[in-house]
Amino acid sequence: MKPVRSASLVRTLRTLLGETDFAAAGGNEPILARPVEAPLRPLRVLLCDDNEINALLGRGLLEKQGHSVAVAGDGRRALALCEERMAAGGSFDLILMDLHMPEMDGFEAARRIRAMEPAGLRPTPIVALTADVMPETRARCEGDLFDGWLAKPLQPDALRALAQRLSAD
Repeated sequence: MKPVRSASLVRTLRTLLGETDFAAAGGNEPILARPVEAPLRPLRVLLCDDNEINALLGRGLLEKQGHSVAVAGDGRRALALCEERMAAGGSFDLILMDLHMPEMDGFEAARRIRAMEPAGLRPTPIVALTADVMPETRARCEGDLFDGWLAKPLQPDALRALAQRLSAD
């Protein structure tokens, strides 16, 4: 194995970070190859998923985007976390709710969360998470209970677009 030259390492890192070769461009400052997005307002997210791998993936994607994430493995725990947050005078900015969980499914958990929300205040966006993309499931997710749905496995771009839309509000 050959030793790595510092110039080669720097060039590789700049390429991975999306910078062009700024020395060749004649400047001292890096030129970004892709536009820099405005930073998102950090969101407080409740991620409800009984599958540990999905929860780990979702949490990692959200935290990488700068959001704080609480995870619940079932609907009862999701309700408890919402109650704790409301008792402390706060709320979540977004709830990502798996539809099929033990103890209490996502539909019932979302119904109970909606019932707990104070009247007159803007309801917390609840987005359904499901691998079941059948038309009838999607139709159940489009109504007063959920504010939308995301197909599993979670895709970073879809999650980022959702977070950007919510953080702009």
